Amino acid sequence: MTLGEPAMMTTCAEGHENPEGAVFCNTCGARLTDEPAPINAGAATPVGTARDAGPVPEAKRGFRAQPRWLLGAIIAAAAVVAVAVAVTLGVSLSNASAAAHKKAEQKAAAAARLKLLPKAATSCDLPADVIGDNGRSAFLDGEGDDFGSGELSVTDLACMLDALKAPDAVIDHMDSTRSIDGTQTDDWGDFSASWTYHPDNGLDIIIRLTDE
Repeated sequence: MTLGEPAMMTTCAEGHENPEGAVFCNTCGARLTDEPAPINAGAATPVGTARDAGPVPEAKRGFRAQPRWLLGAIIAAAAVVAVAVAVTLGVSLSNASAAAHKKAEQKAAAAARLKLLPKAATSCDLPADVIGDNGRSAFLDGEGDDFGSGELSVTDLACMLDALKAPDAVIDHMDSTRSIDGTQTDDWGDFSASWTYHPDNGLDIIIRLTDE
């Protein structure tokens, strides 16, 4: 402004005069310029702006989703492993069952063998004391010429040998034994036999179960 010149005045929308350079009307406070109002840095950010957007999803952070074929391969591999485990377990259980069954059969067979000698002696009405070793042996004390040599007759001995299915070769071997021949032995099936013969003592036979 030059000296002597009248001062420039600015009028607001209401008609109030204000000195040049004023931004707001001194009377009503209305804005006198068209410049945009300064932004208040401390103003709150409106709801819904980026400040309230929450955490950024991982897909936007640079992570990539795994391809579908990889997931399928993992599932297939897990299925193969599961099947293999199931088959192995099934085979193990089957083997264990077979082993238990075989053991039970062996136990039953061993028990049945222990009854062979007692059953034969009972079928021939022989005294119970001819059986020894819990059914594993039988002592047949045949009668001879001497008193007290034995109580079992030749018929009793023949019945016992027949009940045990002794072959004719074994029976012939016993019949042909002489006193000078000493102890003789023979075997058949589940049994082995040893015997001696003397006219005074008769035919004395020991029959045993053979080892399995």
